[in-house]
Amino acid sequence: MVYPVVLQHNEFDCGVATIKGIFEYYNLNLSFTQIRKRTNTDKNGTKALNLVRFIRSKGFESKGLLFENKKEVDWKNNNLSYPMIAHIIKDNKYEHYITIFEYDQKRKELVICDPAIGILRKKVNDFNRTWTGIIITVVPTKDTETGGLKETPLLNVIQKVLKQKNYCLN
Repeated sequence: MVYPVVLQHNEFDCGVATIKGIFEYYNLNLSFTQIRKRTNTDKNGTKALNLVRFIRSKGFESKGLLFENKKEVDWKNNNLSYPMIAHIIKDNKYEHYITIFEYDQKRKELVICDPAIGILRKKVNDFNRTWTGIIITVVPTKDTETGGLKETPLLNVIQKVLKQKNYCLN
């Protein structure tokens, strides 16, 4: 299966990129700027609660879950819906969000999009070493929005120019 790969624009955008990728999976296209603004993403990143609130505002069911015993999570038979957002500690020091798209039963691996790298496959034991036990679910409902603004190269240039203009004015 082909999954949307959305890479983060800067070191603070991992949460924004995970939402954008999952929304694209469900045919909802929003700009990085829209998501960043609505999730209050700043130089400290994005709070999980803000991710959940924004996801809900687009008609999805969403909740944050904490699995205290990570080894008890049965990825192939769990009641969680893929894709989902997971919180990890990257390089033993940075908080980071990634998207889990599926559990590949044949390979016994999780299929992940790390917004800093792209698509990866990880064995559950390897994943558990960095995973904090936090999952954010993203489940479509009858009220889920679709469509939205499709980003274009011109739109990206305009957004970058406006961002630079703001830096110059401040």
